[in-house]
Amino acid sequence: LVPSHEERKRISVEIRRLVAKANLTHFHGHDQLLFIPVNNMDTSRTRALVLRKVIQETAKSLASIEREVPLAWLRAVDLMVQSTRPYLGYEEVVELCVPLGVDRQSVGEMLLFLHELGVVVHQRANAALHARVIVDPQWLVNQLARVVGDEIHVQHRFARAGRHFPDLEKLYRTGVASRSLLEYLWEPK
Repeated sequence: LVPSHEERKRISVEIRRLVAKANLTHFHGHDQLLFIPVNNMDTSRTRALVLRKVIQETAKSLASIEREVPLAWLRAVDLMVQSTRPYLGYEEVVELCVPLGVDRQSVGEMLLFLHELGVVVHQRANAALHARVIVDPQWLVNQLARVVGDEIHVQHRFARAGRHFPDLEKLYRTGVASRSLLEYLWEPK
């Protein structure tokens, strides 16, 4: 479903309100909108062309694009993304990096840099998040998409939920998910 021009304006006004409320100063507007609509029902390769261009322009303006980094960091990235698992433990990353010449203290700086570029996902808000380094960000997006979705995808999940139906219903009603539901939603398909 593609929003009409009026719906796009309304969404943009709401985003502006939320941005102001959150006191954010860096965001990208396009065509006087603060979001870039993409028709997810369109299967053409050009459906997100404007979004891709905005991402490229934004990426070019990042200071981290110009930053010189140790060659050992690049070797570490190559090894991390070759993992057969979508995430590694922080200590696994340290053990992988030290033999390459990245000292233990620099691993955090390297992960922050790679996180800012979107190569890995490494959060530091708490110990549990810090302990995991997601080396396949698309995997994370896919897992989150199983929990958050539009009406069409939600109906599909409800149809397949079976014994998890009450938990799924509770998730969409209250925003609270049971551990067994998350394990079901996040299992490889």
